[in-house]
Amino acid sequence: MQITIATLNQGKLREIRALLNEPQFEILGVEKEFVFPEETGDTYLENAMIKAKAVAEFSHTLAIGEDAGLEVEVLPHLLGVKTARVLDGSDQEKMQYVLDQMKNESNRGARFVCVCAIYDPIKNESQSFFGEVRGSIATEMRGSDGFGFDPIFIPKENNSDQKTFAELGSAFKNEISHRARAWGQVKKFLQLQS
Repeated sequence: MQITIATLNQGKLREIRALLNEPQFEILGVEKEFVFPEETGDTYLENAMIKAKAVAEFSHTLAIGEDAGLEVEVLPHLLGVKTARVLDGSDQEKMQYVLDQMKNESNRGARFVCVCAIYDPIKNESQSFFGEVRGSIATEMRGSDGFGFDPIFIPKENNSDQKTFAELGSAFKNEISHRARAWGQVKKFLQLQS
């Protein structure tokens, strides 16, 4: 079964390939010349579906779009669906911006959310899956593994040392992350289809 993942982010694609590691799945990336449509949705699901449909129609394969975001309790309107577009710049600049916004905050509560949308262009059918992981925002960037906001997010689950995702490593992250939870459901769904 050929499946095209609607992302140009190579870190995300590597993570997804590890999560969907099954011999019957041929996981394809998007061709570089593909131009993604603008993410105009108000929800993670709407944005994930925009990407899935556009990639499915371009590749003529089943496609999976994903939208994910970081939600911080004391910054309810800053991130969420707009996480990737919070400001221009590198991941490091974005993380520093969030840390600066939170420097006097004692409530560090946060969660990562991931929504996956599968679109089958032949059957004109779609399916969606949700995953989340709760935790908190560190006071500084720590660790070098992972990508995005991993160096400032401390997952709550099985993490008595209060390490960030970037310190815990990809094997641990792929067990408990928002992406692992959503894509785990995707994998079960696809196994039933193949």
